[in-house]
Amino acid sequence: MIETQILQHEVSLTEYVPACVEVEKFVKFCEECPSYEKNWACPPFNFSPQEIWQKHDSLLLYGKKIFLGAELTGKQYESDELIALVKELLLPIKQEITEELLAMEERFPGSMALFAGKCEGCENCVRQEGQACLRPEYMRHSLESLGGDVGKTLELYFGESLIWAAAGRLPEKFLLIGGLLK
Repeated sequence: MIETQILQHEVSLTEYVPACVEVEKFVKFCEECPSYEKNWACPPFNFSPQEIWQKHDSLLLYGKKIFLGAELTGKQYESDELIALVKELLLPIKQEITEELLAMEERFPGSMALFAGKCEGCENCVRQEGQACLRPEYMRHSLESLGGDVGKTLELYFGESLIWAAAGRLPEKFLLIGGLLK
């Protein structure tokens, strides 16, 4: 049985940016990701992420803590099976967070949602084919794609640490965090 708990905390960007944003450091991590240059929400960008941070005053951090039951965490999984299971478990919750952030964005004119991880608006992003985004009304960036340190964010504002699946086992919990720039 999976249970979730909402994570929510608003912080001024004058506090958050110096504490948690390191654009150059995280662009290097992005370069190692399979979505780099393949998803319109991911780097490289034709703008400076700092410009986005500077246009807003605060960040409403929003996400979910996902508790996995013993029936899932007590098993050993093959690598491919573990990857597929993590995707199967997290994608619906990630979609819930996305919908909730987009609804918040509508309530706060001038705000901008930041998704928990890469944009999943299209099954296959057309960026690799040199085409413009097919769903620009839906496409949003993530905290990390704009240089946000998700690990530091979780530690500073929620007292949590990132936990990964490892050695064929699921962790007791996962954390997904996005936000709303206001």
